[in-house]
Amino acid sequence: MSVISNMSVEAVSSREIAIHVLHRVFEEGAYAMPTLDAAIRRGMLQQRDAALLTQIVYGALRVVPSLDRALEPHCSRPKRTDPWVRTALRAAAYQILYLTRVPPRAVVHETVSIVQRKRGKKLGGFVNAVLRKIQRVEGETPSELLELPAWLSHQLLDRSGEYSLLRRVSPKSMPPPLGVRLCGIDRSEFIERLLEFQPHAEVASDEELPCALSVLGAADPREWPGYATGQFVIQERGSQRVGEISALLAKGRVLDACAGHGSKTMQLLQSAASVVATDLHGGKLKSLRREYRRLGLQTPLDTRTVDFASGTLGLSEERFDHILVDAPCTGLGTVARRPELLLRLKPEDPSRMAVLQHSILEHVSTLLKPGGILCYSVCSPHPSEGAEVASRFLAERSGWSMPAPPVAHFSTLIGSDGGLRLGDSQSDLDNYQIYLFQRGDPSADLSG
Repeated sequence: MSVISNMSVEAVSSREIAIHVLHRVFEEGAYAMPTLDAAIRRGMLQQRDAALLTQIVYGALRVVPSLDRALEPHCSRPKRTDPWVRTALRAAAYQILYLTRVPPRAVVHETVSIVQRKRGKKLGGFVNAVLRKIQRVEGETPSELLELPAWLSHQLLDRSGEYSLLRRVSPKSMPPPLGVRLCGIDRSEFIERLLEFQPHAEVASDEELPCALSVLGAADPREWPGYATGQFVIQERGSQRVGEISALLAKGRVLDACAGHGSKTMQLLQSAASVVATDLHGGKLKSLRREYRRLGLQTPLDTRTVDFASGTLGLSEERFDHILVDAPCTGLGTVARRPELLLRLKPEDPSRMAVLQHSILEHVSTLLKPGGILCYSVCSPHPSEGAEVASRFLAERSGWSMPAPPVAHFSTLIGSDGGLRLGDSQSDLDNYQIYLFQRGDPSADLSG
């Protein structure tokens, strides 16, 4: 249970809630976005207080290495510092160094008071001594660019510029907006109803995706008008692009091989004659079926628990006209909105995930009918995961080709290796790599 749930709502400030949210992320492996959203709802914060809380949480997560470098000279044994106190120091250091409109004295005073109440006067005195040595350089504002671990920077700097995550990750907005995909409702009508319900919300449209919106500051989506009747889905816009590409190819019988909670499955159901959605985790498929019922879709849907990394057990005799493999990956393409991932990934993770992705592709490809198209995607710009897996897949097969994307405007996203790249420093889309593979004459395909 979150510590925040035991607090007196009236007594808790934005800074104190920020410490608890960050502590859950740092020490308990929680994800920032849902933890922060729950804290804001539970605290019933005013808009200004919620904005400060959000700024501290997302801002600190983006620049953890810099915060630790600033604190280390003043902590004799930083790694042995009480984890909760270390989090309080990081949160305060972020405010002192990065929030130029916030008086450092106010940050120090409130942080010390919080620590004294939670950990006693001795640790409160320690925090006071450390924070008074943290100095903001007058007239200098530190960069809020997302800081990558040294191992990741090294891996990507060794690659060609086309694949550089350093160029593809940007500060972007904080918090990241919610991606919304409309289902059978006019966009103008939906925006009007949403703004009537949440007057302070910010809504932006996507001209290339007529059913897509980006929404900021609009409470819990389950409370929005139209949720119960299935008029929209919460889905990041990069994910919508992947689903759109696959849905345009989804004629006949379709397999969504790594369906997860099913946001792309729902897009496939709008174009296919029938869909089989599989995942290794049955709990995700249960969530997928609930979403299917909420949206009131009529296309036949079959869900099955399958481990494609090991084989095709349960589907080995079946064949499909189109297959989507939105494969498990490091998630590096989502770090602009999930910066906590950089705290958990290890140098060997991209290569480890590439082995898994290749195994899934190898097994799933045997289920594709001749002439069918397999859409392979990962939400990571790391070449070990997308580009190198795709290159190896084609090299091991004869009779397979890479067709052009189904819509002309996607052609501008094609890289030199034939794959599509989504997301850049100018957009709030997650970074994806997408590859289309078409199976030719089965007699020429020696892989079977």
